[in-house]
Amino acid sequence: MMAHIHDVLGTPSNDDRRKFDPIQYRLDVPPNPGQSVVYRGDINNSYLVFVPGTWDKKIGEYAGFDLEGNKLLPLPTSLSSGNCKCGYFQGQTGMTATHPNSGWTSFLGAVIYDPTTKTAYIVFRGSRSGNGARAATGAQFRSKGSPDWVTDMNHLKEAEPFNPNFDFGDLNGRNKVKLATGFWKAYVSSNKSMEAAFKYAVSGCEVNTVCVTGHSLGGGLAQCAYIHLCCSPRIKSRLNLKATAVVECYPIAAPPVCLGVETQHWISRNANASNVHHYYCPYDAVHACHLVLSGMESKASTVLGLRHPLTSPYHFGSQLALNSNATFPAAHEPSTIWKALWDDKSVPKEFWQQIDFDIVNSQVNSSSSTDPIDKSTILDAINQSFNAADFKERAEQWAVGITGHGVMNRGNNKNTALGSIFDVNKEYFSDFKKENVAQRKTVVDSINKNIHNNSSDTAGCVYHTLLIGIGIQRLLRDFQGVPLKVLLQNNIPKVDFFTRSRSNTI
Repeated sequence: MMAHIHDVLGTPSNDDRRKFDPIQYRLDVPPNPGQSVVYRGDINNSYLVFVPGTWDKKIGEYAGFDLEGNKLLPLPTSLSSGNCKCGYFQGQTGMTATHPNSGWTSFLGAVIYDPTTKTAYIVFRGSRSGNGARAATGAQFRSKGSPDWVTDMNHLKEAEPFNPNFDFGDLNGRNKVKLATGFWKAYVSSNKSMEAAFKYAVSGCEVNTVCVTGHSLGGGLAQCAYIHLCCSPRIKSRLNLKATAVVECYPIAAPPVCLGVETQHWISRNANASNVHHYYCPYDAVHACHLVLSGMESKASTVLGLRHPLTSPYHFGSQLALNSNATFPAAHEPSTIWKALWDDKSVPKEFWQQIDFDIVNSQVNSSSSTDPIDKSTILDAINQSFNAADFKERAEQWAVGITGHGVMNRGNNKNTALGSIFDVNKEYFSDFKKENVAQRKTVVDSINKNIHNNSSDTAGCVYHTLLIGIGIQRLLRDFQGVPLKVLLQNNIPKVDFFTRSRSNTI
């Protein structure tokens, strides 16, 4: 299946990037902070709904920029409310010491400028994980699979940031500085795009404070950006930052990026470690230091790779433990940390609300009984996140990915029912005739049975994908009356709603 998607994307057969999961990011249009989206589905029927939150509503204009810093079409888009500007920037993950130019492109973060406080916020996203065990083993031992995790797992390989090819001044002792190569190379890949997003968001206004932050992978990238901003007079000049502008860094559940004691000492002196404030849950192995409780530092060393005596990672700045007893890996989850930051009190309801989607019966409800999301918001988010044409393409890709183009081997028997399911499903793309309801129920029951009875994980993905698509179509027809042609003509950027993998988060 992976090879087939790479073929669809046009990845050359000899391209080293074929080792990565071919995540089909939408790179030609920036995200819309004013739209709700549904995200991260799995076979347990639980999904997340992102609705415009406090900061989303502050954004009055936004734009996106590619790797080279070129503005994407459509041109800057205005929203009905808010006085802040937001620029989304792209970068690459997956580069290693031996393959420094093999990266997978995605939107890596955003810059938001608040004219009221004269503060520019640079925010990096966290990892898109998929199956954690698969992502960890593939990235650690073969540098393949999730490109984000390949970056994460290259945390002990050395990169020398202060070289003639990058824009640092002549600082004493800089030749002894070693940073985690995965994080540093990912940050450098985003530099042109981030600078363009920064200039757009600020638009020549005065900047008193630059605040850099991110979770997990994003926290590692935030530390790299902070070091760059503090140690490079050239980037300050390009961004038109005055000498008195304060740079702050808030890594959230972040791994260390400094390799070795000398690097930690040098960064602490030259990058003003007093303005770096780490937040972490006490049992979070990813934070990887002696402050993490109950042997989690040792666990991190086992999971993330054995420590090298000369390149042991160190944090710089203050490390603030949150009030949370969550154990790993839950201790690393953004939702856990978010609640801990609020000390479990008055947590804003718009953060990571969950919905239960019964794909067999096409029913959807808020998971929260105390603070539920209204159904119209859920359905609007589903409509923004789903495109019938995309679903049809994904289902066909899964079919091709199966050995025999739709014929699955199960022991000595061949299951050819997949073809008939696709044929019936095509009817749903042409019309929503009520007389098809009974036939649809028969198909849904058949698909659901195959999900639970099929020993092949790949075949299960095919059937699960089909079932989600049919269920969503019924939802939109029954509750909103959205004509199919509207879905097919919908060109709004879509979240990938059909993989069983866990998706990425900003």
